Amino acid sequence: MMKKKILILAPIFLWANFMISAQNVTDKSGKKQGNWSKTYPNGKLMYEGAFKDDQPVGIFKHYYESGKLKIQQNYLPESDISEVEVYENDGKTISATGAYKGKKKDGEWKYYSEEKLIQSETFKNGIKDGLTKIYAKTGVVMEEIPYVGDKITGIRRLFLEDGKLYSEVSYKNDVEDGYYKLFEGYNRPVAEGLYVAGKKEGDWNVYDERGNIVETQRYKNGVLLNAKELKKKQESSYDRNIQNEGKYREPYEMFD
Repeated sequence: MMKKKILILAPIFLWANFMISAQNVTDKSGKKQGNWSKTYPNGKLMYEGAFKDDQPVGIFKHYYESGKLKIQQNYLPESDISEVEVYENDGKTISATGAYKGKKKDGEWKYYSEEKLIQSETFKNGIKDGLTKIYAKTGVVMEEIPYVGDKITGIRRLFLEDGKLYSEVSYKNDVEDGYYKLFEGYNRPVAEGLYVAGKKEGDWNVYDERGNIVETQRYKNGVLLNAKELKKKQESSYDRNIQNEGKYREPYEMFD
C-alpha cells in the first residue's frame, strides 16, 4: 500500500520540479522563453510575466517591495503596443493609465489623484504631441496646453473653476509669441497685447466693462516706454479721488 502511494506521489513531485525549473529559461540562442519572475531581497515578488522569443507577451505585473501591485502591463498580440495601469501604494487605486509603443509612451495618458482625473497628456513616440489638459477636482478643465514636438506651440488657455475663460496666449517653441488676452471670466477681453519672442511689444490695452480703453502701455522689446506718463495719470486719478472724498453720499448714508 505504501509503495502505491509513493508511486502516485512521484509524478506530482516531478511535475512540480519541472514547473520550478521552467521559470526564467532561455533557449539555445539566449532568448527568454516562457514564464519569468524576479524577487526583491526581502523575498517579495518584484515582477512576473511571460516571454516568447525574448519578447514579453500577455500580462506582466510589477510589484512594490510591500508585495502590492504597482504596474500591470498588457502586451497586445502581434503588436508593439502595451496597455498600462499604474497603481498607488495600496495596490488597488489607479494613479495613471496609458500605452507604450515599444518602450516609449504613445497616445493619451491619464493621471489620477484620489480616484479623480487631474491631468491628461498626448504622446507620439515618447514625445508630447497634442493637447495637455489639467483638471480641477470637480472635473472642470483648468488649463489647456498645446504641444508640438515636446514644445508648447499654439494657444495656451487658463480657465476659472466655473469653466469660464480666464486668459489665452499664443506660444511658439515654449515661448510666448503672438497675442495675449485676459478675460477674467468676461465675454470680452479686459486686457490684451502682443508678445514677440517672449517679450511684450507694441500697445497693451486695458478696457472697462464697455470695452473702452482706459489705459495703454507701450512696449518695445519688452521695455515699457510710457511709464512716466502712466504714473502721472495714476497720481492724477488718486488726487481727484482725494479731492472728491466726502462730496458724494456713501451707500449707508442713503438708506436707514
